[in-house]
Amino acid sequence: MNHTTLEIFQVVAEELSVVKAARRLGRVQSNVTTRIQQLEEELGVQLFIRENKKIRLSPQGKKFLVYSKKILSLAEEARQSLHPGEPAGTLTLGSMESTAASRLPAPLATFSRACPGVR
Repeated sequence: MNHTTLEIFQVVAEELSVVKAARRLGRVQSNVTTRIQQLEEELGVQLFIRENKKIRLSPQGKKFLVYSKKILSLAEEARQSLHPGEPAGTLTLGSMESTAASRLPAPLATFSRACPGVR
């Protein structure tokens, strides 16, 4: 299990589609499928329940997703600690839709220009 495999797992879990995940990751579908199968084999559990052409997280997959997010977040924090003057990572905001539409575009655009390493 490595960082890239965890990222692939997380994107597949978010998209609930190998095809969409592969497109988002810029990878071929067979590579994403193989990496997920290898991860399931390594962990000895089924992370996804496959039904016809749809997938959903298994109970073990839901549990593992929590840990994979923590691991990836901690790895990002470790990288950022080496460059404390350069903000980077993912910024998540919660807001009412009306506030987001009316008050956030200008400040977020300014922030985005000032901190290009932040997604």
